[in-house]
Order: sequence, then structure tokens, then C-alpha cells
Amino acid sequence: MKAGKVAYLILSFFAWLPVFVIQRPLFLFYHHEAAAGRPFIDYLRVIAHGLKLDMTVAGYLTALPWLWMLISIWLPGRWLPALLRRYYGVASLLVALIFAADVALYGYWGFRLDATPLFYLNSPADALASLPWGLFMLQTLLFIVYAGGIYLWMRWVLKSLRTNDLTPPPLICKVRQSVGMLLLGGLLFLPIRGGVTTSTANVGMVYFSHDTFLNHAAINPCFSLMTS
Repeated sequence: MKAGKVAYLILSFFAWLPVFVIQRPLFLFYHHEAAAGRPFIDYLRVIAHGLKLDMTVAGYLTALPWLWMLISIWLPGRWLPALLRRYYGVASLLVALIFAADVALYGYWGFRLDATPLFYLNSPADALASLPWGLFMLQTLLFIVYAGGIYLWMRWVLKSLRTNDLTPPPLICKVRQSVGMLLLGGLLFLPIRGGVTTSTANVGMVYFSHDTFLNHAAINPCFSLMTS
């Protein structure tokens, strides 16, 4: 079933959520020694509380497609699906790379990924020299599998976009569609901001426990890196 631009953007936003939700059980499984002995309800609470930042990151990742959709109302053409495919390819690589690096480095640092790795960009050879070869291969495999899975998932979502009608719509239709897209953009701003309260999105908003490890497990590493 083909979807219009507004429906497609809503679908795209929610499609990012399972991409981030799956990171939490993977993170807990990867650090199973630290997660051992905790009841199953804690795992569910990690996922539930982490959704707050997942929606924020999903909002950021949907912002550019929203802008391109708005432009395509006035400049229709086959450029949009091609651009979206490239965008999702780059986004898949970045999300997978951040998670693969984060899940490995947490065991050494004890905190989720932030700007610290940027300080090693001046000497990447020294940074790689201190990394065990087996761990490097494992994280590379995790990165490849995760990136490929994200891209195939988002490509499947992209197929729902209606692109068979490239005829420019009447002016009144363009105006109505533009108004709808602008309203959707206002709604998209809410998860990006972190809600309607005075406090904006921050890492602490997912903290729910006296257990630091569980709080860390609820953090979205894309958000923690971006904010730092």
C-alpha cells in the first residue's frame, strides 16, 4: 500500500524506534556480567524509559526527510526517492558505527559514548594499537550486520512512498499539502525538544533507577554523542 508524504514521514519516524529499542537487549547481553542477577522487569524498564531519547533521535533523523518532502511538493520528481535511499544508507552506517563503538568502549570507560573518541583522531594508530584484535573483528562484524539490517529495514519502509504520480498537482493542492507538512513539522519538533515541559531533552531524562548501570543502559548512544 502506497503512502502519501505525511503518512510516509510518520511511518519513517516510528520505523526508527525498533532500530534503537533492539540496542538495549543487545547492550545488556553484551555486558551480561554487569547485567547478571537483575530481574526481567528491569530489562523492560530500561527499554521503556529509553524510548524518550529514542524518539528524540528519531525526530532528528526524520527532520531532513521532512524538509525534502516539503520541497518536493513544489519541485516534484524522482530525485526524492534517490536522495532518501542515499540518506538512509549514510544514516544506517552512522547509527551502526556509533552503537558498535559504544557497546565495546563502555566496558573500558564505564559511560556511554560521548565526544571522548574525538580526542584520539589525531593518533588513530595509537588508539587501534591498544584495541584487542579479536574485539576489533567482533565489533566490525556487529557494525556490518547492524548497518545492513537498518538499511534493509528503512528501504522496506521507503517502498511505501507514493512516487508513481509525478504530475505537478494544482496550486491549491500544493498549498494544502504544504500546510499539512508544516503542521507535521511542528509535531516533529516535540520529540526533538523532549516534550512540552520546561526541560529539554537530556541524558538524565531516562534515568529511573539507583543502579547506575541500568540508567546507562537506557541511554541512546547517538544522543549522548550528539549532545557532547
